[in-house]
Amino acid sequence: MTLAVEARCMRDRMPWNVGQKILSFLELPRGQGWDKTVEKIIAEGENLDEYRNRVLEYLIKHYQCGEKMLRLHSVDRAIGEQIASAIRDAVIPPSSFLEHYPALVPSDQLNGLSTTPTLVNVTVGDGGTVATFASVRVLSVREELEREDFPEEAADALSRFDELVGIRHVKWQAMDVVKISPDFTEIDVRVDAPLGMPSTAGDVVHALIRKELALMTVGDLLPQPMNLFPLIDRIYKAEGEGIVVELAFGTTTASLKHEKMRRRRTCLRQEAYHRGGKRALASDIEIHRLSVLWPLPLGRALSRPELTLSASARSAGATHPILTNAMIRNCADDTEFEHVRSRMLHFYRLMNEERNENIEDGC
Repeated sequence: MTLAVEARCMRDRMPWNVGQKILSFLELPRGQGWDKTVEKIIAEGENLDEYRNRVLEYLIKHYQCGEKMLRLHSVDRAIGEQIASAIRDAVIPPSSFLEHYPALVPSDQLNGLSTTPTLVNVTVGDGGTVATFASVRVLSVREELEREDFPEEAADALSRFDELVGIRHVKWQAMDVVKISPDFTEIDVRVDAPLGMPSTAGDVVHALIRKELALMTVGDLLPQPMNLFPLIDRIYKAEGEGIVVELAFGTTTASLKHEKMRRRRTCLRQEAYHRGGKRALASDIEIHRLSVLWPLPLGRALSRPELTLSASARSAGATHPILTNAMIRNCADDTEFEHVRSRMLHFYRLMNEERNENIEDGC
């Protein structure tokens, strides 16, 4: 393996805004976008081989924390220990994924490989027990098309369209992770979820990983994931908790609103139009989608890991709305991911403490 191989692996799975920060932190050459950057690294050749271990370290970190659909499971310690023991004792099957790990299988060799999550690595350390699964999935890539790309005879037919967009279906290698906390009381299932992958596909993969764990433990021991829906309102109402950059909600006037901030440093909580609209309502808005980011230092750069909690407007109106998936994006390493995760758990535990207090008070 050479650094050029690892650079291609980074390109195949990391958004450019994440990858360029890692390359900057490691003081590696960068171009305009991934393709130009990989070309620069190839041109440097052996001069950059001393960086291979550091790049590989960040690549493996990205398998665990990059562009994930997260489900959080709280478990009894005995169950957690049983699942962790089964993972540690699991036999890693031979596969093309394993042959190339920790690199990815080249994209032109993915045909015919398994679409079922296949175990490729198990690690046990201070951070807990981690199982990594590889599989092939299909991603829809949306691309803008130029009119000059079409023959002249198509000009009249295309003239009534303001934008031309094409959809490509490409095969890519996913790296999904199950992580058990050191005290065996929390289990994360982290499914790769790059832009372009529908949430329904993530739900399917979560079910497949649950099945793989059940085979390891000879029975389905994984409890139902935490209900994250109440966190939407709690995080939104916690002034100063990150920067809210997107909201979707219903109002007492029976309308649905979807707001986004174009300036990523400005919080929607404080935006004048948003605050003015809220003041005109008779009661609180009913939020069903929230995106919030936290500015964090990454070397000399600034990283902005982002959490999205999203449910449908219909489910938000249910008596007991349920949301089990959290989308965590733009993480360069595990410290950023853990920051977002810890803030989620902070509000979840706060919610449970308040519920228990109400039960004790007879409410």
